[in-house]
Amino acid sequence: MTISYSGNFFRLLLRWKGSLWRSVWRELLVYIALFYAVKLFYLVGIDYLSDDSSDREMYRRKFEALCRMFNEYTRLIPLTFLLGFYVSNEDCETVRWMAPLHWIQHLIVKEEKENNPPAAFINNFMTELRTYRQSLRKLFCYDWVCVPLVYTQVTALATYSFFFFTLFGRQVLHSEVEAGRQIDSIIPLFAVIQFMFLVGWFKVGQDLMRPFGLDDDDIELNYILDRNFKTSFAVVNRLHTSD
Repeated sequence: MTISYSGNFFRLLLRWKGSLWRSVWRELLVYIALFYAVKLFYLVGIDYLSDDSSDREMYRRKFEALCRMFNEYTRLIPLTFLLGFYVSNEDCETVRWMAPLHWIQHLIVKEEKENNPPAAFINNFMTELRTYRQSLRKLFCYDWVCVPLVYTQVTALATYSFFFFTLFGRQVLHSEVEAGRQIDSIIPLFAVIQFMFLVGWFKVGQDLMRPFGLDDDDIELNYILDRNFKTSFAVVNRLHTSD
């Protein structure tokens, strides 16, 4: 890692470099700006749609119905399910596909010591086994790829669609406040906390896909490449001057 994580829990929460706050602050500002734009339209903008009070009330009821519908539809998006699979790693830590091949080789060696079969038979068998192992190795290399692009697109679309719906579904409605089902609040606290957690979770999956990127926690590959280039040029210059 390129970031040091020493210190107590509260000091780590206040760190900026490589933190959650740095990864989501741009999207969070855009989300808050759009949220207050929708809120301003609900509180002020509807009054400018018509001069008739009955029409304004009708528009306000339709807007509140739209907000309730979006709030219900956000429950249909399995966002935590998608993000859970997006950042999970189900790969085996140890490569086990070679174990049967080693077992076969052990049987061949045992057969050669006990029964002394013809050498040509052993050589042909080992050659075929080696070819089979190379084919399996090539297949394993083809299978060793990153997360499919479609999966990334689905997760990104689900994340941003979810919070687009929350721009309307998390609005405080006058009818809900009058009925006592909501509290009139200026700051969408729980919507902001949910945005930080889920979008930060999505950012974690993106950073895991790009270990050699330009983020704070990524491996500093550019520094290694620059150092290797400088060392190579220094060796060539030294050999050239010595000649």
